[in-house]
Amino acid sequence: MKLKYLILVFLLISTLNATQNTVDTNSEMANQEMFLGKVLEVIPVPGFKYMKVKTNNKEIWVGIMDVPNPFKVSKGDKISYDISTVMRNYKSSLLNRVFKEVIFASKVTLVN
Repeated sequence: MKLKYLILVFLLISTLNATQNTVDTNSEMANQEMFLGKVLEVIPVPGFKYMKVKTNNKEIWVGIMDVPNPFKVSKGDKISYDISTVMRNYKSSLLNRVFKEVIFASKVTLVN
């Protein structure tokens, strides 16, 4: 079971590293729009974090990789995030849950 989680974390790391390299080298992507929202809920899983965010009077789920540098976020925090990928009817095998829609972000920051 632990091997399954370890493999999943390595796959997530390699996927996001490839995405980050694309963002760093592509000026159009580097100027990608950032969105603002308030964190309503945080669900951590090994190597990843899901955040339920209220933005523009809508509640959405935002996913961010949590390794190698854990992102510290709590309920009530305001964040900015980009949109790397949008997945509909996304099944998280770690949570045994289907999200109607998840926005996977390559960059999330706390906003004062």
